[in-house]
Amino acid sequence: MRGAGFEPASPAWQAGILPLDHPRANHIYPLELKSFMQERKMSLHEETKQFFVLVEFEGCYNIGAFFCATNKFVLVPPTLEQKYVTQIERVMRVPVYRVEVMESPLLGLYVLANSNGVVLPADAPDEDVQALKRLLGVPVERVEFETHENALANIVLVNDRGGVIHEKFVSHNRKALDVIEDVLDVEIVPHNFAFDVIASACVANNRGVLCHPQLTDDDIEALKEGLKVSRCLRGTVNMGLGFVGTGLVANDYGLIAGLRTTGLELSRAYEVLLKED
Repeated sequence: MRGAGFEPASPAWQAGILPLDHPRANHIYPLELKSFMQERKMSLHEETKQFFVLVEFEGCYNIGAFFCATNKFVLVPPTLEQKYVTQIERVMRVPVYRVEVMESPLLGLYVLANSNGVVLPADAPDEDVQALKRLLGVPVERVEFETHENALANIVLVNDRGGVIHEKFVSHNRKALDVIEDVLDVEIVPHNFAFDVIASACVANNRGVLCHPQLTDDDIEALKEGLKVSRCLRGTVNMGLGFVGTGLVANDYGLIAGLRTTGLELSRAYEVLLKED
């Protein structure tokens, strides 16, 4: 948390999302998305700006590495441009906090969280743990997790109802998984997924899961059962990237997507993650 500001972002109503008559509106609201919204008789001016924001961070479209979102808060890097912070707060409908962990902006890799709690790597300093506890008002714990040189938040996929992990990680991490289940108040269910980095291959909230196109039907059933959701669809982000967790962040109210994400990709994400049942 060193060097980070801990105050909530400015109120969303102080700035709006890009208007449709802006010169860049055709990029922010692609034709495919306009058609998608019109087919559902949704107001482009009101509805599109409520469910997604397209973002880049320091020239990078893989925004999943830098953001963490739940139904209680969104964490963003301290240097994220204010225009994005304002838009994110409006779209996600929860407080947005500028923070860092282990002096790094890689919140999407180091922070495993849902609305019930936060889990950090064992190397996170005490001041990071205490700062997040004060800021968020939820339990925050550290775990020593053997991930074969990969980040914990790429390995464990959670929402507020459940969680999943590739079965290869379970035998060496039983104590750590017990801590994670306790802090996040979910059961972590193992499965032999097509990818061991299941949280990079998927984006989940309490409505559904958007997953990598190469996940099998068995994988999809395991995701639905483990996360206790009824919907799981295959999709991509950032113009065809299958590891959707690298370019998309979601809660139950909105989406933060990499700037190259197309209208068709956003409509797919909307169908599975935000559409009312």
